[in-house]
Amino acid sequence: MSNHFRLEPWSEQDPYHVSSPHEIRHLFKRILDEGILMRMQAKDTDAAVVTTLLAFDTGSHQLIIDNAAHQHINDALLAATVVLFETRVDNVKVQFVSDTLQSATYDAKAAFAIPMPEAIRRLQRRDAFRVRVPMNQPATCSISDQNQNALLTIHDISVAGVALVDSQAHVSLTVGMVLRNCVLRLDDRQTLNTDLQIVRVQTEKLENGREVIKIGAAFINLSGSTEIHIQNYCTRLERSLIAKDRGLN
Repeated sequence: MSNHFRLEPWSEQDPYHVSSPHEIRHLFKRILDEGILMRMQAKDTDAAVVTTLLAFDTGSHQLIIDNAAHQHINDALLAATVVLFETRVDNVKVQFVSDTLQSATYDAKAAFAIPMPEAIRRLQRRDAFRVRVPMNQPATCSISDQNQNALLTIHDISVAGVALVDSQAHVSLTVGMVLRNCVLRLDDRQTLNTDLQIVRVQTEKLENGREVIKIGAAFINLSGSTEIHIQNYCTRLERSLIAKDRGLN
């Protein structure tokens, strides 16, 4: 993370704006459970510390955050009108702010507390947001180029590309290879034609000891209509996954 960062005001129209309480709670639960480091900085000062989330109090809607080892940094943070936070989750930059940082205790040790943010910024291009395809709604990619003929399962997808699973070692692909006229079949079973360039090939071992090949591929020169179709498909998948997390389906 950079030594300084600046958070511009955002609005509902900000493409990086996230205000869904469910998404925000889910994000902080991951930060807590995985011990993800956060940078905390008093706005317009050099007072900063790399810290961790100690607790997530759903009753009081507060985040309990570890403080700095040096008291002068803690004093500067408490005196600041705004404190900026920055972290990375799945290599996606996440930022949020608080204007009500307060002293607190956790396990009889000094700490900080802030209200649960009502909004955060998740600085990933939405058009490249990668969504996993549910097993009960399978999607496939048919390859018939470079002397390769196979029907592969789509593991996840964005308008930037796809991750494919070859469970039977049907194909032999190398990084940089371009495959023409691949056919995607998504949830509505409409076929989409596209070219793919292989960017990653790796073997993964499943829990049962079986090996599968995971293939990362980038779309090449998507047509406007195909790009819109894939983006709409990703949006539908994302909404479905959020609804499932909420127990709505």
